[in-house]
Amino acid sequence: MTGFVERIDRSTRRLFIFALVTLVAVAAASAVVLGDAKRFSGAIEPMPMFPGLFETIGEATAFTIRSAGSEIYITHDDGGNWVVPARAGFPANPDLVRQTLVGLSELELIQAKTLRDDWHHFLGLVSPEDGGEGIAIELTSASGDVVAAVIVGNQPEGQAVEQDGRGRIHVRRPDEDQTWLARGSLTLRTEITDWLATRLMEIERSRIQSTTVNLAGSESFTIARASAELSDFTLEDLPVGREALSRFIVNGIATVITDVDADDVAPEAAHDFTNADQVVYRTFDGLELTFRFSAPDDQERRWATLFARFTGLPNSEPEEAVAIAEEAANINLLADGWAFLLPDYQVRQMTLARDSLLRPLPDEASQTAAP
Repeated sequence: MTGFVERIDRSTRRLFIFALVTLVAVAAASAVVLGDAKRFSGAIEPMPMFPGLFETIGEATAFTIRSAGSEIYITHDDGGNWVVPARAGFPANPDLVRQTLVGLSELELIQAKTLRDDWHHFLGLVSPEDGGEGIAIELTSASGDVVAAVIVGNQPEGQAVEQDGRGRIHVRRPDEDQTWLARGSLTLRTEITDWLATRLMEIERSRIQSTTVNLAGSESFTIARASAELSDFTLEDLPVGREALSRFIVNGIATVITDVDADDVAPEAAHDFTNADQVVYRTFDGLELTFRFSAPDDQERRWATLFARFTGLPNSEPEEAVAIAEEAANINLLADGWAFLLPDYQVRQMTLARDSLLRPLPDEASQTAAP
């Protein structure tokens, strides 16, 4: 009996020792795996990609954005304003310039990625000079020194935007193979028209009083309303027995200027405005806006010039008069000497002939319906 108990005790001890050894081995293996995972994850304490750039960003006087299909160059003019040389020095979009510069200065590196240059294409970090999909950004100073340079690649799959609005994106420095996962708010635009300050105006509908359309080869006409409280505009001086085809079309002509943002810009001298169609908008507070339209270009699109002035109101308050005069001056400051490519739908609405706004006569309607 005693021998049996001793055999059981020896078996139990061997099982316990085996279990203990196994547990130690598993713990050691787990430690190795976790250690390797930590070592190879590349995670780092977030650090600025361009230390000190936020404080020295004022030294940048030009920047270039290169992609596989375009190269955009933005620089300071003699007055220190950001302009687009490819559009004859037209002002650049100040909001987009500011977002880009601040976005670069706040870019943080949070994880090291591959060092292998033959893997750069997986992250979209092959430079555009090498035919890759990366977007290269380079900031330079007045002396031509590079203030900051980066190649921006793609976003990681399934990435989530952080609470402060920052996203994640792959980056690397142009002269290094080391790639990084970065965090920041960097808006990249590779179309030159995105960089133009082409927002011409934003006029509240309640301000609009009248529109006068004077088209070559067509009788001029005016659309107006007596007060801002009236929702609809009226086509004035209708021929006897005629009526407007649709109040929606009439209202559309009068209110199309509530938001005018051009698609492109060119020097006024680059287009022919001889015998130009002219459309004049007036507001209840004395602002007058005159658009002149060129003949269609090779792409059948029409360019427009814009001139603003304050016509004055006899009962206006001095502060209001000054504000409207300043509004007109600011529009002219941007528009003087330039031609704008407005969206097609706005041009079509502005340049409708009067006959197209009238309901057909009974005889005309029957002739149209007969075929």
